[in-house]
Amino acid sequence: MNTSQPFTTHGHRAHRTAPSLRCSALRAMPLLGMCTAAVILATACGGSSDDGAADAAALVEQGRQTFRYETFGDEAKWTDALRMHEVISAAVDPVTALSVGLKVDAQALPAAVVDGIRNGSIDLTQPATTIALLKLDAVVGLKASVETVNGQDVLKRVGITCALCHSTVDDSFAPGIGKRQDGWPNRDLNPGAIIALSPTLDATTRQMFNAWGKGRFDPRQNIDGLSKPVVIPPAYGLAGLHSVTFTGDGNELAYWNRYVAVARWAGWARWWSHA
Repeated sequence: MNTSQPFTTHGHRAHRTAPSLRCSALRAMPLLGMCTAAVILATACGGSSDDGAADAAALVEQGRQTFRYETFGDEAKWTDALRMHEVISAAVDPVTALSVGLKVDAQALPAAVVDGIRNGSIDLTQPATTIALLKLDAVVGLKASVETVNGQDVLKRVGITCALCHSTVDDSFAPGIGKRQDGWPNRDLNPGAIIALSPTLDATTRQMFNAWGKGRFDPRQNIDGLSKPVVIPPAYGLAGLHSVTFTGDGNELAYWNRYVAVARWAGWARWWSHA
């Protein structure tokens, strides 16, 4: 792939867009899949007036919501291609989910659910419980569409967000369950083991993904076909770093946020590189 040329995920070239420092352009950044959006937007349009402070706060919140909940349409990958909604419905209970590094946002849990987990009345060994947590938006980095059919919750679609790899929790409720820590790398996450659960993969491909190990991900495997996983980075503290991977390509940090969100996981958004 020629990364110096703009393209969209469905193969059509997009017009090259010159960088802009205007606040109007910065407001569009969350739509580009930037996992560092909250940090950038916090300083982008600040001013001395109360209106400026309010605008900055609103942009930070917009970035936070995008970081936590926006899939950019990657359900096309996780649901349509990998059929992970079927895997979750059949075999991924909360105990299994926690074992591969998925995290639960304790602040998204209603009091009745908190009590049920504590007293054991909610069964954490049933996939139906995972679907209930997804319906509550309580599984960090996963966004699901759940419908009630004949009185039973059915998982229809699932996608991932920036927060899957670049957020964790403080374990204040239980291991893997607590308050969100946005921007922290989830080094407990085993992306390869999760992908390898897909029923659409052959044995050789599953073996490759399972070999990645905990806390590692290969952002280029979809291009070169090789398996060279790297440690999942944080989404903070990277100001001034540009060519941030061993490949050395991409002339800005935002390049990698756009690349992973759109090209790596087939999200539906316009993406371009100035490399």
